[in-house]
Amino acid sequence: MSVDDASAALSEMRYTAYLVGTLGPRGPHFMLGNWGTQASFDPWRFVCMIKRTAHTLENLKARRAFTINLVDAAHKARIQDIMRRKGEGLPGGKGALDAPRLEGSFAGFDCKVLDVHDTGGDHMLVVAEVVDGWKTGDGPAVALDDLALSYAG
Repeated sequence: MSVDDASAALSEMRYTAYLVGTLGPRGPHFMLGNWGTQASFDPWRFVCMIKRTAHTLENLKARRAFTINLVDAAHKARIQDIMRRKGEGLPGGKGALDAPRLEGSFAGFDCKVLDVHDTGGDHMLVVAEVVDGWKTGDGPAVALDDLALSYAG
Protein backbone atom coordinates (compact mmCIF):
# COMPACT_ATOMS: atom_id res chain seq x y z
CA MET A 1 0.00 0.00 0.00
CA SER A 2 1.33 3.44 -0.86
CA VAL A 3 1.35 6.38 1.50
CA ASP A 4 -1.37 7.96 -0.63
CA ASP A 5 -3.49 4.81 -0.31
CA ALA A 6 -2.98 4.77 3.45
CA SER A 7 -4.02 8.41 3.64
CA ALA A 8 -7.14 7.67 1.59
CA ALA A 9 -7.98 4.69 3.78
CA LEU A 10 -7.48 6.64 7.01
CA SER A 11 -9.74 9.43 5.71
CA GLU A 12 -12.59 6.90 5.54
CA MET A 13 -12.70 6.78 9.35
CA ARG A 14 -15.78 8.59 10.70
CA TYR A 15 -15.42 10.69 13.83
CA THR A 16 -17.67 12.47 16.26
CA ALA A 17 -16.51 16.04 16.76
CA TYR A 18 -16.29 17.27 20.33
CA LEU A 19 -15.03 20.35 22.10
CA VAL A 20 -12.25 19.90 24.65
CA GLY A 21 -12.71 22.43 27.43
CA THR A 22 -9.68 23.59 29.39
CA LEU A 23 -8.93 26.49 31.66
CA GLY A 24 -6.08 28.62 30.34
CA PRO A 25 -4.38 31.85 31.33
CA ARG A 26 -7.15 33.86 29.61
CA GLY A 27 -10.04 31.80 30.98
CA PRO A 28 -12.10 29.06 29.35
CA HIS A 29 -10.71 27.63 26.11
CA PHE A 30 -12.47 25.18 23.77
CA MET A 31 -10.71 23.21 21.02
CA LEU A 32 -12.43 21.11 18.39
CA GLY A 33 -11.19 17.54 18.56
CA ASN A 34 -12.02 14.15 17.12
CA TRP A 35 -9.36 11.57 18.05
CA GLY A 36 -10.84 10.29 21.30
CA THR A 37 -12.63 7.26 22.67
CA GLN A 38 -13.78 5.57 25.84
CA ALA A 39 -11.04 3.15 26.87
CA SER A 40 -12.49 1.39 29.92
CA PHE A 41 -15.79 0.85 31.76
CA ASP A 42 -14.37 0.03 35.17
CA PRO A 43 -12.91 2.42 35.99
CA TRP A 44 -14.12 4.86 33.35
CA ARG A 45 -11.27 5.97 31.13
CA PHE A 46 -11.14 8.26 28.11
CA VAL A 47 -8.14 8.60 25.80
CA CYS A 48 -7.53 11.24 23.19
CA MET A 49 -4.81 12.59 20.98
CA ILE A 50 -3.93 16.28 21.20
CA LYS A 51 -1.55 18.06 18.85
CA ARG A 52 1.78 18.89 20.51
CA THR A 53 1.52 22.56 19.64
CA ALA A 54 -2.07 23.04 20.86
CA HIS A 55 -2.79 25.45 23.71
CA THR A 56 -5.22 22.82 24.93
CA LEU A 57 -2.35 20.42 25.65
CA GLU A 58 -0.52 23.06 27.70
CA ASN A 59 -3.72 23.87 29.59
CA LEU A 60 -4.68 20.30 30.44
CA LYS A 61 -1.13 19.43 31.51
CA ALA A 62 -1.03 22.48 33.80
CA ARG A 63 -4.50 22.00 35.36
CA ARG A 64 -4.68 18.19 35.03
CA ALA A 65 -8.34 18.49 33.99
CA PHE A 66 -10.53 18.96 30.91
CA THR A 67 -14.08 18.44 29.70
CA ILE A 68 -15.47 16.79 26.59
CA ASN A 69 -18.49 18.69 25.27
CA LEU A 70 -20.92 17.36 22.66
CA VAL A 71 -22.95 19.71 20.48
CA ASP A 72 -26.05 18.60 18.58
CA ALA A 73 -25.55 18.24 14.82
CA ALA A 74 -28.36 20.74 14.28
CA HIS A 75 -26.12 23.40 15.87
CA LYS A 76 -23.03 22.97 13.70
CA ALA A 77 -22.95 26.74 13.09
CA ARG A 78 -22.08 27.10 16.78
CA ILE A 79 -18.98 24.96 16.33
CA GLN A 80 -17.99 26.92 13.25
CA ASP A 81 -18.27 30.14 15.28
CA ILE A 82 -16.12 28.62 18.05
CA MET A 83 -13.50 27.66 15.47
CA ARG A 84 -13.48 31.21 14.04
CA ARG A 85 -12.95 32.55 17.56
CA LYS A 86 -10.13 30.02 18.13
CA GLY A 87 -11.99 28.72 21.19
CA GLU A 88 -11.54 31.92 23.18
CA GLY A 89 -14.01 34.21 24.93
CA LEU A 90 -16.80 31.66 25.28
CA PRO A 91 -18.99 31.25 28.34
CA GLY A 92 -18.43 28.05 30.25
CA GLY A 93 -19.74 26.83 33.55
CA LYS A 94 -17.34 25.10 35.92
CA GLY A 95 -17.26 21.33 35.84
CA ALA A 96 -16.39 18.92 38.63
CA LEU A 97 -12.65 19.73 38.35
CA ASP A 98 -13.07 23.43 37.44
CA ALA A 99 -12.52 22.79 33.72
CA PRO A 100 -15.17 24.65 31.69
CA ARG A 101 -18.34 23.03 30.43
CA LEU A 102 -19.50 24.65 27.19
CA GLU A 103 -22.88 26.34 27.52
CA GLY A 104 -25.29 24.76 25.04
CA SER A 105 -23.60 21.37 24.86
CA PHE A 106 -26.22 18.65 25.22
CA ALA A 107 -23.90 16.15 26.92
CA GLY A 108 -20.36 15.76 28.11
CA PHE A 109 -18.05 14.64 30.85
CA ASP A 110 -15.30 15.88 33.13
CA CYS A 111 -11.87 14.26 32.98
CA LYS A 112 -8.93 14.12 35.36
CA VAL A 113 -5.62 13.76 33.48
CA LEU A 114 -3.81 10.60 34.58
CA ASP A 115 -0.96 10.62 32.09
CA VAL A 116 0.29 12.21 28.90
CA HIS A 117 2.35 9.95 26.65
CA ASP A 118 4.76 10.93 23.92
CA THR A 119 3.95 8.65 21.00
CA GLY A 120 6.81 9.95 18.89
CA GLY A 121 4.46 11.67 16.48
CA ASP A 122 2.97 15.13 16.20
CA HIS A 123 0.29 14.36 18.81
CA MET A 124 0.42 13.35 22.48
CA LEU A 125 -1.77 10.61 23.95
CA VAL A 126 -3.81 11.80 26.94
CA VAL A 127 -5.17 9.19 29.35
CA ALA A 128 -7.89 10.44 31.67
CA GLU A 129 -10.29 9.28 34.34
CA VAL A 130 -13.93 10.25 33.75
CA VAL A 131 -15.09 11.73 37.07
CA ASP A 132 -18.47 13.26 36.24
CA GLY A 133 -20.83 13.87 33.36
CA TRP A 134 -24.02 15.53 32.21
CA LYS A 135 -26.76 15.02 29.67
CA THR A 136 -29.40 17.69 29.16
CA GLY A 137 -30.62 16.79 25.69
CA ASP A 138 -30.30 14.42 22.79
CA GLY A 139 -27.97 14.15 19.81
CA PRO A 140 -26.75 13.04 17.51
CA ALA A 141 -23.51 14.87 18.16
CA VAL A 142 -22.02 16.76 15.26
CA ALA A 143 -19.55 14.72 13.20
CA LEU A 144 -16.56 15.92 11.21
CA ASP A 145 -18.49 15.14 8.01
CA ASP A 146 -21.18 17.61 9.10
CA LEU A 147 -18.50 20.29 9.25
CA ALA A 148 -16.89 19.27 5.93
CA LEU A 149 -13.68 18.45 7.84
CA SER A 150 -11.49 15.36 7.83
CA TYR A 151 -9.52 16.22 10.98
CA ALA A 152 -9.76 18.39 14.09
CA GLY A 153 -7.45 18.65 17.04
